[in-house]
Amino acid sequence: MRVNIFERYQSFSVKNTDKFEKASVLTRMTTDINFIHQSIQSGRTAIRGMSVFLFSLVLMFVTS
Repeated sequence: MRVNIFERYQSFSVKNTDKFEKASVLTRMTTDINFIHQSIQSGRTAIRGMSVFLFSLVLMFVTS
């Protein structure tokens, strides 16, 4: 994912890249990647929690 985002930034024209400071571009890129990573992790945690909850419900009905 990082390589794809880096390649995307590399494809910008010089006119576009001159508008921004290098540090702000790197900060923005790092922030975006971290946000995507945290979103994926949160989604995995939510799915895992729902799975455990549903499995617990099924197990309660089966054993009762």
